[in-house]
Amino acid sequence: MTLDPEEQAPVLKRATGEAARRRKTDRAWEWVARLMTHYPGDVSVLSPLYLNLVTLAPGEALFLPRASCTRTSRARPSRSWRTRTTFSAEG
Repeated sequence: MTLDPEEQAPVLKRATGEAARRRKTDRAWEWVARLMTHYPGDVSVLSPLYLNLVTLAPGEALFLPRASCTRTSRARPSRSWRTRTTFSAEG
């Protein structure tokens, strides 16, 4: 996520206030507040506001199709060495 440097400070300042106000009633804002403590000044702390937050109970599972979280356009995973997975855009 990118934002022009001159716009970052005011946006993060306002988000800090909103997070303090809403963190008790809204899980997304709770995550924003948590992330702000670890990554101050990073606009990516706002990502919980546009992501789909999912809470799983013990024993529950979530199915994600192969490489759905990291896949872009036609990128396909290919094995390089033994433990490292890389992605290539080749068909």
